[in-house]
Amino acid sequence: MPLRPAKSDAGFDVDRIQAALHTAGLPGVVVIDVLEESTSLFENYRNAVLAMAEVGGLVIVGLLFAAFGSIRRVLRVVLPLVCAVTSVTALILQSGTQLTIMHLVGLLLMVAIGSNYALFFERSNWAPDAVERRRMQVSLVVANLTTVGSFGVLGLSGIPVLSAIGSTVSVGALLSLVFSAMLSRRPAEVRTA
Repeated sequence: MPLRPAKSDAGFDVDRIQAALHTAGLPGVVVIDVLEESTSLFENYRNAVLAMAEVGGLVIVGLLFAAFGSIRRVLRVVLPLVCAVTSVTALILQSGTQLTIMHLVGLLLMVAIGSNYALFFERSNWAPDAVERRRMQVSLVVANLTTVGSFGVLGLSGIPVLSAIGSTVSVGALLSLVFSAMLSRRPAEVRTA
């Protein structure tokens, strides 16, 4: 059952209440500070997600290197994602919003979407046909506008969970496309060779 303090400004001393229950002969009754427990659960979850994201990121970089065989090509795929994540995180913090677990979920989703853009731009740079490169780039812009629009609508929601995920992914997807287009270009001398 929930406990309420007698005075509105008074707090609870959980240890004192637990000792009083034990003294009253109720050792099986446990007092739980719901705010502290839920905060602890979220912190543990956030730490686990961050650790798994780091390991997953290293595995992905390793797989990209195995597939491309070139550090430069791997960097042209990874660097736009790093720039987009850094920019979105900075924008969230600059707006005065505290990062939540929902922002973290949005960032992970943004990386999943943005990695596709980076990979497609990297692939289009190696396509011999300029028409095929242009077609792929137009397709990426259309896909990006659809993603930004869909998640942008979620970002306008009054529900905090949807708003956090939607705003994070919509801005992140747009920045991923922009950074991928800017940073995935091959040097002109390699392209003409």
